[in-house]
Amino acid sequence: MKALITRLVPHAVFALLALVTASGCVPAERPKHVTMYPTSGAPPARRVELKNEETLHAVTVTSGVAFAISISDDCPYPKGAPPTLTIADPSVLGGRLLARGTAKTDWVLWGIAPGKTTVTLRAECASQTYDVTVVAQR
Repeated sequence: MKALITRLVPHAVFALLALVTASGCVPAERPKHVTMYPTSGAPPARRVELKNEETLHAVTVTSGVAFAISISDDCPYPKGAPPTLTIADPSVLGGRLLARGTAKTDWVLWGIAPGKTTVTLRAECASQTYDVTVVAQR
């Protein structure tokens, strides 16, 4: 009896694995993201706020204030082109790439005039849009 069980167990395990794989129970791939994070802050009495929440991606900045950001993504390697950043209304928010090294993921953004615009980040596997509000200095 023991010999019979010893011979059948490996076959039963293999059959169970085949059944699970064939039934489509393979773990789903998680969604890819591209996100920006602040690497500098605002001076005293000025505002820079960046939110990366599940349902809200937003930036609030005081006009005349510049701040640095870094863009990261979870696209699979090997990566090709670095992520891009596009500003919908450059009369409200300005931005320039900080060419540091080969990664090209560091940017400086600055509030130009009070108003609203969007910033869109694009990587090879994902994109994300941020709602941007530039507020007046007090």
